[in-house]
Amino acid sequence: YAVGLRPSDEHADQREGAVSHNHTVAQYLFETGTSLIELETEQARREAIVHFSEAVLLDPGEYKMHNRLAFAHVQSRDYHKGFKHFLACYIMRPTAPDMVNNLGNIYMATGKLTLAIRAYR
Repeated sequence: YAVGLRPSDEHADQREGAVSHNHTVAQYLFETGTSLIELETEQARREAIVHFSEAVLLDPGEYKMHNRLAFAHVQSRDYHKGFKHFLACYIMRPTAPDMVNNLGNIYMATGKLTLAIRAYR
């Protein structure tokens, strides 16, 4: 081994590069999906969901990826999938009031008034 390198250090740069690459690609997908959502058509929304879903797979710990995907699902009236990603956001940032509000909105949209009231409190 080269001076100062241990076997466990050999792949560290590759892993860091892969993480950085995944984040960059996820960010590109996120921005593309955001642009598509702004077109406000059902076809664009479906394509945006594909982009946001891929971004979440590449960078699952990124709050904004889940948040945007959740909103896209809610706009498509797929409340179950929207809830799943809002819940992921809530787990990442449990004190963020907007996430609790978003969960309450989904409860309201799906007729779960008692849960909505609890979320809004």
